[in-house]
Amino acid sequence: MSTRQSILDAALPVFASKGFRGATVRDLCAAADVNIAAINYHFGDKAALYAEVLTHAYATLSTRPMPTLADLGEAEAALQAWVHWYIDRMLGGQAQTVDQLMVHELSNPTGALETLAQRGIQPVFDALREIIAALAPVPFDDDTVARFALTVVGQCLIYRGSTGLLQQLEGVPVQNLDAIADHIAAASIAAVRHATGVRT
Repeated sequence: MSTRQSILDAALPVFASKGFRGATVRDLCAAADVNIAAINYHFGDKAALYAEVLTHAYATLSTRPMPTLADLGEAEAALQAWVHWYIDRMLGGQAQTVDQLMVHELSNPTGALETLAQRGIQPVFDALREIIAALAPVPFDDDTVARFALTVVGQCLIYRGSTGLLQQLEGVPVQNLDAIADHIAAASIAAVRHATGVRT
């Protein structure tokens, strides 16, 4: 593993625990077992390292590549695959650590969120919008496509942000991620078809 990657990996839990302002360069050096010169050489400064950690953490939530319309060629299959991929990355692996990182960033913004939005989140959202646009038998305008894409994401995120609460409710299944993904995809496909007057 490269020194740069080692620093990124070590910095994630430090920033997730303490936030950008709470994490000192000394903390980061100790966690990565490097000196300040290594951080400056690979990233320039703490702020640049933090922005890179935020983007890298989001990008590596899943080890599987994101499904796209170009990969699958058929919109319904692409949406189902995308939802399964998104649910898996939102609820598995290091999602909790990334959540902690995002809580710090949203409560004390540093400007790194703009980098994350452009480099990490925008490509994911664009891929979903392309699938939604292809799914509609009658062309939607851009705003409608975006709203449907946000609806898909929102259905996924309820299971991430409210899992603890949902587990306290009787009759709310939250364990079977495949069943959750299948339901979200089917409901979204039906909603798009309904909006265009096509019944499935």
